[in-house]
Amino acid sequence: MAKSSIPVDLLNPGQVFACLGILEVADMLLADPTASFDWTEGWRTRFHIATADDVEPVQRVLRFLEEAQVVTRAPAQSPNLQRWKASWGPVPAVDRPGRPFPFPDPDSPATLPVVLRDDDDEVALDYWGDATRRDNVKFWAGAAG
Repeated sequence: MAKSSIPVDLLNPGQVFACLGILEVADMLLADPTASFDWTEGWRTRFHIATADDVEPVQRVLRFLEEAQVVTRAPAQSPNLQRWKASWGPVPAVDRPGRPFPFPDPDSPATLPVVLRDDDDEVALDYWGDATRRDNVKFWAGAAG
């Protein structure tokens, strides 16, 4: 079992959401992660995360984010493939015909999903295509967001 502990300011929503993001990515990369916020020492709050694997969870998540390639995905025969501009980076990886796509082909190449991929793992980023009718809250956007 490996463990990590990092300081966190619970009054800073960005730090709290970052800790939750670390836990979410650790859940995709490692076995059985568990986490907690520890504020037993007053203002010196810590975020603890443990996993059944041998590698420290925070170290593994940060290494993954540092080494991962960003790969854009497009469904087979998507019109977005013709709209793709070279200045945006490599042409999207095209899914095999018949392979399930996370949501309907978007109207713009700017909203194609991406995958973060390293030698061992991958994490899909496709939350904006969620069709569950949940609130479109965006914690990273400003008032014009």
